[in-house]
Amino acid sequence: MSFRGRLIVLILLFVVAASAIAMLWIYQVDPAICNGCARCIPYCTTGALTMVGYNAVIDPGLCNGCGDCVPPCIRGAIYKYWYEGISEDETEGQLSIGPNPALGSVSITGAAAGEPVEVFDQSGRLVATAVVSPAGEAVVELSDLASGNYLIRIGMNEIQTLTLIK
Repeated sequence: MSFRGRLIVLILLFVVAASAIAMLWIYQVDPAICNGCARCIPYCTTGALTMVGYNAVIDPGLCNGCGDCVPPCIRGAIYKYWYEGISEDETEGQLSIGPNPALGSVSITGAAAGEPVEVFDQSGRLVATAVVSPAGEAVVELSDLASGNYLIRIGMNEIQTLTLIK
């Protein structure tokens, strides 16, 4: 094969690999089926599976699609789906959090005014709250919290979650 032919093959391989980075099979928890028993949590080796309130939640950014969390779920609440990542167009108007990792306080932007913001530790315990201001921002004080991973739940009707590291 000529140099040009090899170069084209390499470019095609790169394009295929780059497009596959954000597309993979991962798992999700159906909150209508999950009863909050937390049997699945110890089986997640990546930390993607945590409890938020009384339901298990899987962070798609951390899930590697191994499926180790599925057999312990006796209710069948965990299912596989094709995750395609987030395109640049979809990121506009979405929630953002910063700084993350956080030290003292964290700012959340992109939520509707008046929405509740709740911070949960890994055991599902509510550890901090805030309300989104009319400007669409909420500041949550974290200085009293221990270092670790936290889940932030925003909203009452269309609930969204973010992962926070302190």
